Amino acid sequence: MNQIYKQNTELYNLNKDFSLNNSSGNLNKADIYRIKKILSLLPKGNFSILDLGSNNGELTNIISKRYNQVVGLEFIKENVSSARKKFPNIKFIEGDITNLRIKQKFDIIIAGEIIEHVLSPINSLKKIKKIIKKQGILIISVPNIVSLQKRIKSLLGIIPDNSDDHLHLFTKKKLIDTCKRAGFDVKEVTSTKKTYLFRFLIPMPLDSLSNTLIIKLINP
Repeated sequence: MNQIYKQNTELYNLNKDFSLNNSSGNLNKADIYRIKKILSLLPKGNFSILDLGSNNGELTNIISKRYNQVVGLEFIKENVSSARKKFPNIKFIEGDITNLRIKQKFDIIIAGEIIEHVLSPINSLKKIKKIIKKQGILIISVPNIVSLQKRIKSLLGIIPDNSDDHLHLFTKKKLIDTCKRAGFDVKEVTSTKKTYLFRFLIPMPLDSLSNTLIIKLINP
């Protein structure tokens, strides 16, 4: 795993070496920007990857085109069945992040838009930590409750969009604190650096104002 952390590790050039296949039409623009950013944080090499909350398998399928050892875990039975039918060459497991029953340990785990839905993010992260190899990578993405878009909507008297099933709200500071309390070392905090304001796409200069926060963690 030492090769993961070499400063000269080659990251994918997404413009030349990767393009998102959205033929199914299940990915919106925000999804595509988030997935591209997550992929840019992945090291190149032969690593085992677990996609937590794999949903319909779209991201898992994209990852599998660059890595041979990819597994998707999803707690909704219908989503697992759908993913297995669409992507029969990928292993999908029905399971819950709060009750992980996986014996295998992975080099890299991706948890996109997951920890805001669980009762205890810290406890869930501690469980995830048990199935990551030492010096392995965990990449998390969460909605940013204090994004510029949400701030402007609040000033205009518009209630920001927050899913009813979001049990926790995250800022950059809270995300970092939560991950550290779960025992992870913070390698990098970034974002999509894109946000949508009234149908216009505006590049964001600050991670703390972007719609989505993304953090790269190391299991020490």
